[in-house]
Amino acid sequence: MANSITFISYADLKEIMSLTGSDSYLLVDAGPGVDAESLARRIKEQVEKVNAVPSKQFIENDREMAMQMGVELIRIMTVIGAVLAVLLVAFMLYVFTARKRRDLAIMKALGVTNLAVYAGLTFQALCIALSGLAVALVLGYGAVPATEAFLPQVSLLITIPSIIRISVVTVAVSLLASTMPARQALHIDPLIAFQH
Repeated sequence: MANSITFISYADLKEIMSLTGSDSYLLVDAGPGVDAESLARRIKEQVEKVNAVPSKQFIENDREMAMQMGVELIRIMTVIGAVLAVLLVAFMLYVFTARKRRDLAIMKALGVTNLAVYAGLTFQALCIALSGLAVALVLGYGAVPATEAFLPQVSLLITIPSIIRISVVTVAVSLLASTMPARQALHIDPLIAFQH
């Protein structure tokens, strides 16, 4: 929810806060067999300057407000996370390429094509990124029951479309991160293999 909302009896509210005529929300308890939507329409028609919504719509409106309040922060965090992921994977591949410089030179001297070297480094980048994605999914699914237990007012939902979007971004990040180390590997001179 965007804000915490607590319902108490009207008499208790007046006694505790000494307020009259300053109600934010009134909870209407519909009787058995009364349709909430039709009751909300009747209230709006018969009471001036009052908006009435069923509980499901009230919850949905509050959820949308919460999303609007946090969407900018989520976007900023997503961009920062993506940049960090590219840098991390690129750094790991760069270190690997630097350490295996002689081995790559031997491979090229033996006739391994630049395309095969590039494909190998790209595959490694994909493995690193997808391993990170697998760990993140395990932690994410583990966080759902833990969050519900310790913070019942916060609800987490992991959906298949969101997993697909994250997977696509992960693959894009790994491909982007592999470009610089791959270019470095392609420019390795095979003669390095014969140097002592």
